[in-house]
Amino acid sequence: MALDIPVFILEIGSGTIKLLAGYELNARPVILHVMQSEYHRVLMQDKLVDPNKTTQVIKKLIRDMEIHLGKKCEAIHVVLPPIHLEVFHGEKRTNTVDPNGIIHPMDIHNLHSMFQKEFVGTNVAQVCIVPMSYQIDGDKYSVNPPIGEQTSNIVLQAYVQYILSTFFQGILQLMEAVGIKVKRYILDGQGIADIIETQYKDFVATYVLIDHGANQTNLNLVSQHKLIRSETLETGSEQLTAIIANRFGITLEEARILKEKFGYETRQQIFDGMIYQQNGIVIRQSNFNQVIKEFYDHLIDEMMMTLQEYRVDKETMDLTDMKFVLVGGGAALPGITTLLKPLGQGQGVEKPYIRTVGARHTQTLSLLGGLRFSYRYTLVEDDVRIFTRLERQTPSTKRRFVNYDEE
Repeated sequence: MALDIPVFILEIGSGTIKLLAGYELNARPVILHVMQSEYHRVLMQDKLVDPNKTTQVIKKLIRDMEIHLGKKCEAIHVVLPPIHLEVFHGEKRTNTVDPNGIIHPMDIHNLHSMFQKEFVGTNVAQVCIVPMSYQIDGDKYSVNPPIGEQTSNIVLQAYVQYILSTFFQGILQLMEAVGIKVKRYILDGQGIADIIETQYKDFVATYVLIDHGANQTNLNLVSQHKLIRSETLETGSEQLTAIIANRFGITLEEARILKEKFGYETRQQIFDGMIYQQNGIVIRQSNFNQVIKEFYDHLIDEMMMTLQEYRVDKETMDLTDMKFVLVGGGAALPGITTLLKPLGQGQGVEKPYIRTVGARHTQTLSLLGGLRFSYRYTLVEDDVRIFTRLERQTPSTKRRFVNYDEE
């Protein structure tokens, strides 16, 4: 990937569409520009609310980005929520097509096509193949395709991620209507896990990733830095906005501004300060706190019920002792980590800070995760030689999720 050709990452969230242009330099994201649509309901449960409107929003973002950068956006990576996620582990092996054993792109395509042909049911669609390792000569491993290396056969171990087929078909139709080439689809939880692993070298490998969006909250279970489970709750920060507006008799926009500015504040000196006074309506911080706490107490109950149902390797796992990582637009609420303390009784609740170069934006983690994913797992058509490093090592064979042959 040439540095003068930016990578374009599009995020389709439940309440906004975002577009990032950038690249990586020494595994650190360099952001050239980020654009975001105005709030509108993009997703409801597992469906696009208004595909035609969303198509026009994406087209405008791309057009505005091209004007701003003075560069054409020829292709794009699309980041999606993991709706009805299913994850499988597999291993595929093939002989090289070259009689001299030189690995060509066709060999990599053959390995990926073997995974793509796997049938796991009509209700899910394969979205992404996440390579664990390419193995050649018995004991040489590489995360990226070892194009140009010599071997008699090549083995690929990978995570294969599926989401609800009807949802994915809707996304495919949406991007076809936009009229731009999609290089790959990336699940936001996986991209975020990748960038956290890269920037936090000593970070725990297994944790609960809470993606608190505008209209949905995804509870993602990350094991050994890989997304293996996700459940979607139809509760997001915009529901809190509506509750605030209804409770105090103010507009949605006023409620959104108050929520983002004041949030949940418990410092004694301003705890009962007056935060709104207009048209005979007076709102004090203590009353505001009460509404917010009621909302998050309910959301915590929802999350706890969901977490109790999670299973790993078919054994019950106590997730309350794990670290919780909070991301998403809703994570910007002041005081939210205090509100969610009951969840993180084990190792706490943490909001990651990602170091970047260039333009700043407060809600880019899913986009940055997509950028990290696009560099970490390079495609065959990219210049993979500069990213490939062969190592002699023995990867862990411990199974962390469902294998194909168990279904």
